[in-house]
Amino acid sequence: MAHKGASRHPRRLGVGIVGLHEGLTLLKALAHTVPDALSTSRPARDGEATRCQFAFAAAGCDQDEGKCTRAREVAPGTPTTTSFDELLQRDDVAVVAIYTPDASHGELIERAMRAGKHVICTKPLVVTVAEAGRIRRVAEETGMRLQVGQSTRFFPPFAQQRAAFERGVLGGALASIGIPENSVLEYEAEIKAGKFLLLARGSGAAIELAKSILGGTDATRVDAFEAREPVGHHH
Repeated sequence: MAHKGASRHPRRLGVGIVGLHEGLTLLKALAHTVPDALSTSRPARDGEATRCQFAFAAAGCDQDEGKCTRAREVAPGTPTTTSFDELLQRDDVAVVAIYTPDASHGELIERAMRAGKHVICTKPLVVTVAEAGRIRRVAEETGMRLQVGQSTRFFPPFAQQRAAFERGVLGGALASIGIPENSVLEYEAEIKAGKFLLLARGSGAAIELAKSILGGTDATRVDAFEAREPVGHHH
């Protein structure tokens, strides 16, 4: 059975992927065919349709040479480097995709935009309010675009949840993720009043999902608390 994918757009953008552990998934998506019911994906051949119509993997970057080696195995022909500066100097990189540890995001975003690259960065974009203000100013100064990488809402189970909500199947219901029962009981009045609640433990993705399901409706109340797991006391 032939592999079906998106036909290549003549003005595809080259993506430089930084952080080849989590970023390996994006590399595969940009360089592989779409699997069918009888097979798994494989590296696309020259001229063959891939999963993405508008972008291609121009290069990969990681400080770990072993991860660079693995990336070249996943996407043969894709150049890799351990130098972020070298990646930024590539003319075929129009977009930098950042999949590095959270604390490094702010610096890498700024360096990429100042090098004339658009940026997509996995969540969280930054870890402090000050960094958020700084990268916003850099984006305004450079005219580069910045997008947070949040693909969860497009996964089939989440899309099905939104469709169920739009049909009226959800509503007046409680979605609880990893929340102790005694905490859930604190919201009994809201539940009886028919309000839609989503309680999530350590999951920004769940909160983003709720906003997606509700069509971008702003939250009327947000409660937050911090708790450290036993393992956290040792780190």
